[in-house]
Amino acid sequence: MIIKNFKKLARTPERKIVLEIANAGLEAISPEKVIKENIKLEKNILTIKNKTFDLGKIKNLYVVGIGKAALESGKALEKILKDKITKGIILDIKKAKLNYLESYQGDHPVPSEENLRISQKIVELLTKAEKDDLVIILVSGGASALFELPWTLPIKKLQIMTRRLLKSGADIYETNTVRKHISQVKGGGLAKIAWPAQIISIIFSDVPGNDLSFIASGPTVKDDTTKKDARRIIQRYKLLKVKLVETPKEEKYFKNVENILLLSGETAIRAMEQKAKELKVPSFVYSYALRGEARIVGRKILQRLPKEGILLACGETTVTVEGKGKGGRNQELVLGTLPYLEKTVFVSLASDGHDNTDAAGAVGDEESLKHSQSLNLNWHAYLDNNDSYNFFKKLDDLIITGETGTNVSDLIIIYKK
Repeated sequence: MIIKNFKKLARTPERKIVLEIANAGLEAISPEKVIKENIKLEKNILTIKNKTFDLGKIKNLYVVGIGKAALESGKALEKILKDKITKGIILDIKKAKLNYLESYQGDHPVPSEENLRISQKIVELLTKAEKDDLVIILVSGGASALFELPWTLPIKKLQIMTRRLLKSGADIYETNTVRKHISQVKGGGLAKIAWPAQIISIIFSDVPGNDLSFIASGPTVKDDTTKKDARRIIQRYKLLKVKLVETPKEEKYFKNVENILLLSGETAIRAMEQKAKELKVPSFVYSYALRGEARIVGRKILQRLPKEGILLACGETTVTVEGKGKGGRNQELVLGTLPYLEKTVFVSLASDGHDNTDAAGAVGDEESLKHSQSLNLNWHAYLDNNDSYNFFKKLDDLIITGETGTNVSDLIIIYKK
């Protein structure tokens, strides 16, 4: 069971059903499981989904992993490629001893000096790549902060810019547009660095809609955004004025690149649909690309609930931080719906297990509201202070998974009895 406090949270039959469905979604997005199912090596022929690559024709094989699923996916890929790997580097929020790859731990969600140091090591490695070499890049959510090498922006200003972006209410598309135009490695920058080597990017999506150019800020994907787009976003949210650089637009840097989407929130949704079927509860999918301000989106979803059954969604909402509390978008999404959960259980959680706190998310229902009233907790005051974490902590309604080693979009499960 990935949800560590499952028994404590499953205080009613309805909660138990919702949490079992949520757990099934988390189990389905294990990097080891996904890589084992989709990547095979027979003799020298590497098959990834329906694409094949002849390793007998390459001179060196470099592997780089960046993001919150980098370590687990790197471990799984090592078991397949073994000593065919010439050299490689993994940059995640945790590290471990690996057999063929160097493992490093960086910081998230704000880049650190260490992030930049390891990013420079990756750039130096891939700069060596030549025409007869193959570079496999494991890309997952979280890499926008972990893997960074700004053109001119000093680390302190980069950190200020990142913090302001995270609190501004900007969505992932706006945030990553700005990130692309201050970075050497984003928006196709890494493809240019590794050129003319052949590149295979194996991508785990945490972006609503799965636009590959925005997942981890698209290090190997040709970018359609411009400096003007980034400047408009900076002006809109009153961010720091910084020097912006255009992303690579020349086609030659992308001719030898295969970007393969291997995992997304849709994988979790399919598994949760199957679990609901096993539990004999009707279900339907509301959205694969949920977006919007968390406190508002939750109430909109409730208007679409069936008379009875499970509503499923995945995506990424935003929070405009105006208070001084503690919490994440999933916890705020649930808190914003609390007075409206008649005969309804609402769960929202971050698939990486870290909803801006040590909690993955929260569960809310009528019991939560009654419990809060018995404790004289004003849900709206906590919402206004962006303090959803402390609200749900007092109710014992936080979902705890620890770091899951994977990262797709947030998962939303709502059960109307």
